[in-house]
Amino acid sequence: MVSLVYQFTKLEVGSQEIALLKLSISSNWFFLAFACLLMPLNWLTECGKWFLTMRVSYSISWRTCIKCVLMGVSVSLVTPNRIGEYFGRVAGINPDQRGAGILTTLLGGFAQNLITWTAGILAVLFLFNEQIEFSSYFNTSYTLVVILITIIGFLLFFKISLVKKWFTYLSGKFKLLKSYVDVFEVLEQQDNRILIKLLGLSACRYLLYMSQYVLLLYFLGIECSLPYAFAGVAFIFFIQASIPLPAGLGLIMRGNVSLLVWGTLCSASMLGVVASYLLFIINFSLTAFLGVYFFFKSDISFKQIKHVENSH
Repeated sequence: MVSLVYQFTKLEVGSQEIALLKLSISSNWFFLAFACLLMPLNWLTECGKWFLTMRVSYSISWRTCIKCVLMGVSVSLVTPNRIGEYFGRVAGINPDQRGAGILTTLLGGFAQNLITWTAGILAVLFLFNEQIEFSSYFNTSYTLVVILITIIGFLLFFKISLVKKWFTYLSGKFKLLKSYVDVFEVLEQQDNRILIKLLGLSACRYLLYMSQYVLLLYFLGIECSLPYAFAGVAFIFFIQASIPLPAGLGLIMRGNVSLLVWGTLCSASMLGVVASYLLFIINFSLTAFLGVYFFFKSDISFKQIKHVENSH
């Protein structure tokens, strides 16, 4: 929140931008309302991802799942690349179940990054072709490396069950790891059908988040064609997902990238940055406060159920 306030004070918004902003608030309010309405769907989709992967080994209610996800959000805001989400999400789980909770959260995050990188690569290629200015802002070699990493990532994603086999092998070499082998059973149980659904939910969440950003651009009165708007948003998300930073610093970096993108595509750099900050406020402020509340009021519990082999 401190970094957010700081960034707002650094914005140099002229009289023209202020006049446009006032006009937009009165005439384009429905874009803002729609963006706010998409926020619960955004987080419910994230809850669905965790619910899908955790129910392989544990019975978990939607209410419990929502509480856990919100708790993870509150911790993620102060850790690099939101890594604290993994530990915050399982804070209310019994100690012998936390390992599986962290691994399924990592799996969901991995799926989300694969979607973000894929969409980002497509956006880069589109912008390189349509806007020659972008060729001087982004290194082609870096793009090729990310494409290679993404392809390898998809291959590893659909072979995620091998992680337990690798860990079992390592536990034979390092006795200290032997007591953690069973934790990886939750990954071994994720078959391709579940993994495809997980990617589908990740894509849905990505589209919801992207749509919120585009709606906020139009709310602020930015004149930008729909293809350029979506490509610009995908480019910003791509850069942010490629550099691990705490949420505060990540927000500052997103603001700087937004200046470049919306200044180049729409000649509205300052209002584009405002849209980026509004997106953060809408999606994270309320959820973070709820997450802190659930930390103190949580009665989260998981009930382990016996896994039936080949049930999927």
